[in-house]
Amino acid sequence: MSQIILVEDSYHDRFMIRECFEEAGLKAEIIEISLGDEAEKYFRQAANQNFDLVLLDVNLPRRNGYQVLRAIRKEKAIATKPVVMMSISEMKPEAGEDGTYQPDLFWLKPSNPNEFCRIAEIVQSFLN
Repeated sequence: MSQIILVEDSYHDRFMIRECFEEAGLKAEIIEISLGDEAEKYFRQAANQNFDLVLLDVNLPRRNGYQVLRAIRKEKAIATKPVVMMSISEMKPEAGEDGTYQPDLFWLKPSNPNEFCRIAEIVQSFLN
């Protein structure tokens, strides 16, 4: 079973993502983290853990998603793990000088709830 780290402070969005996965038949263990600083700490400690994908919100309390992404990319053991950044804003992250701070995909959260479940398709494409 795949393991997904979901870093999202919005309970509503976490709920919607879990519901979309269930609806799509996507079987995965989801580890939820709601604060940016807790996510950074988790990824420093999880350098040897075998997760498959990170769903990372941009706007997080205490540390933003860009800072968390930078922490992931700096940890050698997990630097190449796929990261899908999510935001309601179209402002995409800037890459580091060497391009290492880019997410694998930037997903603009739709305002229409019927389109929200596209996230399951996106995740499935990374897990296959």
